Amino acid sequence: MARFCMNCGAKLEADDAFCPSCGHAVEKESQGAPSASQAPQAAATEPVSPVEPPATPQPALPTQGPSATPPSSTSVKGGPNWTAIVAIVAIAVVAAFGIYLYHDNSASAPAQKVETVAKKSSSDASPAERDKEAGAMATISEAYEREAITGLNQGEKDLAALASAINSGQYSKGELLQREKETASAIESRKKKVDAMKQPLEKTVTLTHELFDIQAKRAECMAKGVRGDTNQFAVGGKYYDEFQTKFAAYHDYSKM
Repeated sequence: MARFCMNCGAKLEADDAFCPSCGHAVEKESQGAPSASQAPQAAATEPVSPVEPPATPQPALPTQGPSATPPSSTSVKGGPNWTAIVAIVAIAVVAAFGIYLYHDNSASAPAQKVETVAKKSSSDASPAERDKEAGAMATISEAYEREAITGLNQGEKDLAALASAINSGQYSKGELLQREKETASAIESRKKKVDAMKQPLEKTVTLTHELFDIQAKRAECMAKGVRGDTNQFAVGGKYYDEFQTKFAAYHDYSKM
């Protein structure tokens, strides 16, 4: 007797354990004929086609647009362009170094030029020219020394007059300090007058300055002694001895 699936109504063979259409397990029937109510119901039931499971939707691929491609580091608006920055820094360093070399060479060029000219003048000069240059320098030195010696001698006279006024006891402290101020000012003026002349050899100029400075220190010692520090008179005496020694050798020294 024909059998039918109770789930989908498909026809079953006698030995089917599962429905070949829907896979539903077939219940084994008891021995004997089916009931009258079951047979017509099974016969009347039309076979139902198996239902296909719905297809699983596939994810949509991203569209090719501005947002589909990840932005690169160089295309981000406002991001640092390290290549350009490094290039600019390198150019700035090279430019600064070039400017430094330019100014350094410019500063040293005049001194080098003067030295070169001086060496060339000395080496290329003829004996007659060298004699002429020596004669000109001797004239400058003589005029300088004459003025310096005149000023130093006058300074010695002023200092001797100040010392005599102090020792006389006839002048007040105020009068003596005023005379010391005038003496020191005169010494400084004579020194400036000599400096304004054409300069001879450097060693002559140096010794001249030392002599004028010693005279100024002697006047200062006298002023301190007048104010009450009498020990300064002895200090001034030592400066006097130093001056006389250097002044005696002044003319000979300047010719060395």
